[in-house]
Amino acid sequence: EGVLPITPGKYKRVMIVRLKPAESPMAFLMEAMGMKGQNPAEALKERLCAKGFDAFIYESPLDVMKKKMEAGEKPSIDLYFAGKNAIKDFVEGQDLIITLCDVSSGRPAYGLSKGGGEIPWYVFELPVVVIGVGAPTMLADMPQARTYINAYDKLDTTLDALVDQLMAGP
Repeated sequence: EGVLPITPGKYKRVMIVRLKPAESPMAFLMEAMGMKGQNPAEALKERLCAKGFDAFIYESPLDVMKKKMEAGEKPSIDLYFAGKNAIKDFVEGQDLIITLCDVSSGRPAYGLSKGGGEIPWYVFELPVVVIGVGAPTMLADMPQARTYINAYDKLDTTLDALVDQLMAGP
């Protein structure tokens, strides 16, 4: 209650947490065939920034480690645990969190067991909006959240309408 509508005056700093599906043979084949699709978190970020928000995308410590390894650097296992900041520090970094569930089938992949951004443990510390752009049943995996929106897909027209509705409210 009271989370929507979102405006830059109410929630300037918006963290977008993209939940992706767990890696599977089908996901690998789709990516290999060039069918990976757009990143809805990037598209949502661009739309929110165009409306005056300071939106940014959460990067899990595991994603940071993966990038370092792909760049030929030796990753530090400490980075995995570095993502578990103090709650006070985490809360001060953003005003609103949008958990964007980009899972069209299967189960989501969570980067950290606890303390990371993928699992919305922070629903009492910050306003959280969970948005599904894939399977509508995905939202059942986060019963602790209280504001849900099902967009069903990640088409440009859908994301445009989503941002308009987020700003217009219920």
